[in-house]
Parts: sequence; C-alpha cells; structure tokens
Amino acid sequence: MHAWASLGATNAPCPVHHGTRETDITVFTDASALGWGAISIDSTGAMMQLSKRWTLHEMIAWNLGSSVDAEPLAVTNAVAALVTTRMRKVVIYTDHLPLVFVAAKTFGRAKAYSRMCTFFANSKSAS
Repeated sequence: MHAWASLGATNAPCPVHHGTRETDITVFTDASALGWGAISIDSTGAMMQLSKRWTLHEMIAWNLGSSVDAEPLAVTNAVAALVTTRMRKVVIYTDHLPLVFVAAKTFGRAKAYSRMCTFFANSKSAS
C-alpha cells in the first residue's frame, strides 16, 4: 500500500493508450445533393470505399442541396463510419474550402463547428 501511495504522490503521467503507427488513417470525402462518399487508406495501405444516399432524417434536417451543409455532414458520417477510438491520428481530405479554413484555424478556435461535429457524432451513436 505504501508503494502505491508513493507512486501516486509523484503525480507522474501514466499513458492509458499506447498508439502505434498502424492506427493512422487517411479519409477522403465528398458530397452531393444525393449522398456522400468516402475512401479511407490505413497505414498498411488497405483501402475501404463507402458511399451512401442521404437518409430521410438528414434530408429533412439539413439543406443538403447546399455544400455548406452537405460537405461537413459527409465528413462527420465518414468519421463515424470509418474511424475507431483506437485511432490516434486521422487525416481528412475534402474539396470544401470553408472546412479547410476551419481546420486550419484549429477546432479549438472554431467552436461552432466543433460543437456541430460533436452533435453529429452523438446523434450517430444514438441511432
């Protein structure tokens, strides 16, 4: 018990997850008024393709004829479908310049978009 308490008193960091390069993934996304698609490539070079039509719920909730709504939703859907909690480094490519701008400012500063991604991720896990 004394050894355990002494170790705790040092307040040294203790990593919970030891990630490897194998957990990295690159995701390419695109969206249209009809649906979205993504291609992922992991660190081993394995590729996965995914494309889906927008759900009725998504079509009612968002103006998917506009890339302002469709492209972020495509990224969020792709991340929800392809990225696991064991992955530490995820690189996302999109042709939507406003998303590139937001990412360049960092998600910490782009709080509205960060909150929107959290909302989408939570609604995806609930359904």
